[in-house]
Amino acid sequence: MATFESFLKTVTLRRLAAVLFVLTLILVFQPLFLPLRITYQTQDFYDMIEAQQPGDIVVISAEVGPGTLKGMDRDWWITLTQHLYERNVKIVFHPTSPSWPGALAPMRLILKLDDWGTYGEDYVFLPYSAGEEVAWAAFAADVHGFFAADAYGTPLSQIPIMDDIRTMADVDLAIVRYGIFTWGEMFFRQWSAKYGVDTLGMAAFSTLASWYGSKAEGGLVQGNLDLSRGWAEYEYLRKYPGEHFIILDVRNVTTTITIALVIAGNISYWVMRSREGEGG
Repeated sequence: MATFESFLKTVTLRRLAAVLFVLTLILVFQPLFLPLRITYQTQDFYDMIEAQQPGDIVVISAEVGPGTLKGMDRDWWITLTQHLYERNVKIVFHPTSPSWPGALAPMRLILKLDDWGTYGEDYVFLPYSAGEEVAWAAFAADVHGFFAADAYGTPLSQIPIMDDIRTMADVDLAIVRYGIFTWGEMFFRQWSAKYGVDTLGMAAFSTLASWYGSKAEGGLVQGNLDLSRGWAEYEYLRKYPGEHFIILDVRNVTTTITIALVIAGNISYWVMRSREGEGG
């Protein structure tokens, strides 16, 4: 105990700060992937993608612009698409942002789409359309009638992946990412409820679950990544060292060490006081 007490006396605030700083740097480049409790909505999200079969059609609807893949969104995009590549599905990108044209080249480069598959056969970029829920409803009812061509101007009739996609009923899985809370309800109303397509969310879970219920409740939300926490959990499940998981890992490790030292210090202080009392 005397040796431990002597050690604690050497732990100054400056030294503790220096140790935590160095540890943080190490974790940024080499995450520990310590055990993490996964929320059920993230596990449902992961399991639903795992359940996809080769050749299944997956629609990803998201707000994407030229800078989307240059920030923290990059890591969840990479994690998600790599997971889908492994399942060997067909991917239809359905944009909800007018800045979409500027994102086409970065998407192909950063997500390595052309290393994975062939444009037009394994994946396709649909063009942006204004109108929000009205547009998404019209798209779901008649894909070829709503869009005459893809984002590059090629007629959909000339794109093999689109041959068997006429309505949302032909889609096996939809994944929606949005920044406005009320948008999620639109997708679930127009796609899930009407056509029975399994749909995953990537936004605040409470706004969706309160309206349409989780998978466990027999609702329409088959899984969801609840913003930063959900993205970190998904990156953990995929063992991908993305920014969201690194931040969570650093916080957990450094906080645990700090709490442990505080507890040890209090125990040492209590022992020393007890000894002084016995000596008196």
